[in-house]
Amino acid sequence: MRPNPTPSQRADQGRRGDAALVNIEEAARASALNQFVAETEAWFTKRLPGMKYQAKGWNFKEASGQFDKKGRAIDLRTLHSLKAVDVKLYLVKEALAGLHPSFGEAAHALLALWVLESKAKNSGAFKAGLRALRHLALPASGWQADAPIWELRAEHLKFIERVEISRCLSSRNTAELSKQGLTFEGLVVSGVAQEGASGSKALDTLLNFFRAVNELHRAKVVGALPERMSQETSLALNRILVLQQRRFKEVKGGELGPSIQALSDAICAMADGDPRLSAIQQAALCVMGIEMCAPSRINEVLTLSIHDRLHDATAYDQAPQQQDVPETEVAPVPAEGGGKAGPDAGHAKKAVGLNEARLLHQTHAAMKQASLPTHDNALPNTVLMKGSKGAAWGAKPLMDFMVVMFNECFDRLTDMGRRSRMLLAHYEQHPDRLYLPADLEHMRGRPLSKVQVGRIMLLDGDLGLDEEDYRRRCHKAKSAARATVWPKLSKAHAHTLRQRPDWAAAVADDREHFTVASGCRLPNRYWNETNQARYIEWSVLEPELLRQVKAQIHSLPWVTPSIRYTGRLSHMLMAFDHLERTPPYLPGALAASDIRSRLKSGLHGNNTPLQTVFEALEIQMPLRGMKGDDAKLVPAYCSPHDPRRWLTTMSLRHGGAELSRMLVNMWANRTDMNQLNAYDYRSGEERAHATLQVIPPALHSLGPSDLDEMIQEEMISDYGLSARSGYAVVAGLRTLRLATMEAIHNAEHSHPTAKAGEQLLILYPTRFGVCLHQHHATPCTNHRGCEGACATQRIVKGHLPSNQRVREREQQLFEVICHVVRRTILARNREAVHDLDRIDAHLKALIEPNMTVERLAQMLIGEFESIKDFIKDAVFRADLEDAFVYRKYVEILDDSTVPNGTPIRYLNRSRNGRPEFERNLEALGGRAALEQQALQALEENPWMARRGSVNDEDPGEELTYDGSDDKGEDDDQDADEGDQ
Repeated sequence: MRPNPTPSQRADQGRRGDAALVNIEEAARASALNQFVAETEAWFTKRLPGMKYQAKGWNFKEASGQFDKKGRAIDLRTLHSLKAVDVKLYLVKEALAGLHPSFGEAAHALLALWVLESKAKNSGAFKAGLRALRHLALPASGWQADAPIWELRAEHLKFIERVEISRCLSSRNTAELSKQGLTFEGLVVSGVAQEGASGSKALDTLLNFFRAVNELHRAKVVGALPERMSQETSLALNRILVLQQRRFKEVKGGELGPSIQALSDAICAMADGDPRLSAIQQAALCVMGIEMCAPSRINEVLTLSIHDRLHDATAYDQAPQQQDVPETEVAPVPAEGGGKAGPDAGHAKKAVGLNEARLLHQTHAAMKQASLPTHDNALPNTVLMKGSKGAAWGAKPLMDFMVVMFNECFDRLTDMGRRSRMLLAHYEQHPDRLYLPADLEHMRGRPLSKVQVGRIMLLDGDLGLDEEDYRRRCHKAKSAARATVWPKLSKAHAHTLRQRPDWAAAVADDREHFTVASGCRLPNRYWNETNQARYIEWSVLEPELLRQVKAQIHSLPWVTPSIRYTGRLSHMLMAFDHLERTPPYLPGALAASDIRSRLKSGLHGNNTPLQTVFEALEIQMPLRGMKGDDAKLVPAYCSPHDPRRWLTTMSLRHGGAELSRMLVNMWANRTDMNQLNAYDYRSGEERAHATLQVIPPALHSLGPSDLDEMIQEEMISDYGLSARSGYAVVAGLRTLRLATMEAIHNAEHSHPTAKAGEQLLILYPTRFGVCLHQHHATPCTNHRGCEGACATQRIVKGHLPSNQRVREREQQLFEVICHVVRRTILARNREAVHDLDRIDAHLKALIEPNMTVERLAQMLIGEFESIKDFIKDAVFRADLEDAFVYRKYVEILDDSTVPNGTPIRYLNRSRNGRPEFERNLEALGGRAALEQQALQALEENPWMARRGSVNDEDPGEELTYDGSDDKGEDDDQDADEGDQ
């Protein structure tokens, strides 16, 4: 059988014009692939000197050989300013092994390009997108095994989409989605296992797959192909995703309570000193105990330092000065003329600004009252944690009844890592000197036997109390040396005293130390051991042990595959002394995998399940089936994320009005309010019931301020509420006003609009005052926003921050009008107008002798009411109206006869949150025509006339305040809609 030609061979055949083997387009595609691979490899080699392009993977967490000014090793990721952490190329190439070699070449180049350009840490999603090409090897695809990558067509991409949909389906998913009217006819591939895979991962896979295809198209490796997944695929996967998320919440909501109860029982057992718990199981419970005190992700707890408890705030008593502001050290700057940072390379410094330092000082000072002890032996009740998903560093207050448990868990973790932190502190001070405890210091510089090397690795200089103890300790030390360093060094560097008699005087004799310490002499067979034992010189042993120590220290901060602890390692809270995989001479630290494997049983590394804390304590929990079956006892388990879910759910369930969703989000240090929905595991009935909860009586005693009383009067006059009905102000300017359920009920019955819409009347704060538009009911469509003249906005005199913004806005609008005037005069001078005579006549009528641009702008603003109908430019007319309104606002604010607390409003019914309503009225002839028709209808039907109306007179377009005789015209869109 003739082998398939490589892309290079195909290109050569094309250049020879051998049409029997390859056509011109195939040669061009092969040449484009070769060029794409060559250019990517050249860029990769130039950008990352020292990294091999042709490798099975790129681990950017490895040490670069460079060190910062503090002696800390710099990894490749920091040295080259990359986001990627670890890229395993062989996983992609193994998946594409059944396809043409061009697939592997293209995938390799695409991954290299992703490393150079991507801003993401984890390459898993992009690798999954490339691995989706493996679906072409399925029999149903119709793809030829020897076809190169440039043979991709739209139908092949569609087939890959269908495979991803098929993998996400299951019999249960299909049945539920069919009830919703969604069928998968034509979207399912026969022969593909419907395993119920994640819809979210499938969407990410296809997004990254099409990203890779588009990159190949830009490189002209493939022809024109769809740029994104089809709409029907996106719809199907999103529907599957919504169903999976809902089902996950149902399952997790049912098991969340029992899991937390089981976790509580396990923590209580640890506190009682249960001997069934190992050290690492206790550490896992301590980590979960800290998570239970404030909603946190596991990486936030794993990156804590031993100084992240707020005991004292005396360091923030004095505001920082410029000389006290530190400089933050960043990546080293490469030496001139070279790609790597040389020994003389400088370090770029990023100075922390004084304003930033003072802001940090103010933030910490604000925490001072919470962190300072209130009495003797008081415990700290605030913890400092890193942020996740875009959130910055922040402080989280602990629940009062959890403070004791938090400090108990914190202290236990501190105690279980003392030896590791001691080793780290030693190597921070002496990075090139191997640590030896005091009882082993006499071995430094001497030739050492296997037993002595083992004792150094165990940091154990105790020789025992008797012969049996001595033998047991010798055997343990031999095992430690034999498992690591001895096999590597013994062949070339281990010698007996007969081979190296010059070592005889330098060899340390442990038997004499044992005899002196224990008072008993060892048998003769141990005395003859010296002539048979082999020794390794200290100058050979120490560098090898230091190499292992430095490698361990370099990997220690990575608490997860993509997140690392930052700070001094000797202050790392998760430093841990009892890891089986770490001998005592190496510092150890807990990682996320150590915690997860002790909370939920599963395969670990060598396919051996590790015992969980619940299995050790024989704790079970009750679970109900999805159909409401009777509860069954199952072995308890827990996820590291469950405390964050549970605390958020409990806060929403029991927080009431005193604990808003924003406060809950701030407590958890989330940046996006939408993330709160993902942590809300309340049932639909609970969320509905929460809206009916009565406001606590303690909040009813809030007395109204003068401003609240004025706003209440305006609400009564504008919306027709009775004086005893009450009103709901969700966010006021100075106080938080809450309505009782009885008041809301009365308001619904006394106001037709509120009753018909089943909604509350809410005041919304703006930058300049408050807004009466009901944004929760209908969105504001006033495209000029609150910065323009709006009839539903109230400017409150006496509120200094908002009044200052009004003055600033007035000055901005004045500058806008001045700019328009300057442009108009400039256009006339340059004769860049259609009708020069007309513009001259117009300017002549406006401009007086010696009039400046500023004076002309002031005149236009002041005469707006008289000239507004002559302005044809709608944008300029709106700008001029805004300037006119804000000029009047400022005049009223400066008027000493107007008392503080007066709400000021602009009476123009065409400028509100629903301008399209006014446009509809204009299409019917305008308000004047409609009012004339209404008067005519009343004359013809006098029985329809209103009696005692307060709105018989329309004051027109004017600015006023509540001290006037105005009774509240229907200037709000809700009132207009009610009339309609």
